[in-house]
Amino acid sequence: MAQTEGLKNMRYISTRGQAPALNFEDVLLAGLASDGGLYVPENLPRFTVEEIASWAGLPYHELAFRVMRPFVAGSMSDAEFKKILEETYGVFAHSAVAPLRQLDANEWVLELFHGPTLAFKDFALQLLGRLLDHFLIKRGERVVIMGATSGDTGSAAIEGCKAIMVRPTIRSPVTATKLVPLRAPGHPSGPRGIHGTRRESQKPPSRKAVQRAASWRESEAWLTGAPPHGSKPSPPLVGAG
Repeated sequence: MAQTEGLKNMRYISTRGQAPALNFEDVLLAGLASDGGLYVPENLPRFTVEEIASWAGLPYHELAFRVMRPFVAGSMSDAEFKKILEETYGVFAHSAVAPLRQLDANEWVLELFHGPTLAFKDFALQLLGRLLDHFLIKRGERVVIMGATSGDTGSAAIEGCKAIMVRPTIRSPVTATKLVPLRAPGHPSGPRGIHGTRRESQKPPSRKAVQRAASWRESEAWLTGAPPHGSKPSPPLVGAG
């Protein structure tokens, strides 16, 4: 098991209390807990006032490392996590990643639109794709991401995973007519590995449909497809936004 220097290994527990506690790597690849709950940290890290003050002026990726480091403890080394964070936020269009703009003497605006899709979800989903890539390569596995979305989450998820994960396939039930993000020049039916479907309903029913699909273990082989030689499939990840 990878060691995060000087920190206790982080475990995650289900909000419903009936699923086994998992480490960060296993939670990342599990998606929803087996009891239908959401995984949350068993304990929250605490930072001193002095620690927080010492972070002033740090580059965004370094600040992200200091804040998120306790949550990945035990699943990857500091060097691995630092590299992933630097690559993640290096693709943002502004050097500050999330610049703070002053409008007048007492009014400031934090700009969260400098990611690849201009959505604030890029901050999390660009990182998610690279974390998935890291652990899937280590395990020699593939994964299918299934999502239900009515807004900008789907396009941000696709952008975060389309060229990063090992041979990704994304099946995204879309609850509105926003299929444009699934199109790309030269790919009238969508970029390779991405499959969009339209569902005339509100988001909750679509989310439940995706959750049911992910729970059908007999269809797991179909969802993950034929794995490359020497690798094995993982259960599909589920998301909604």
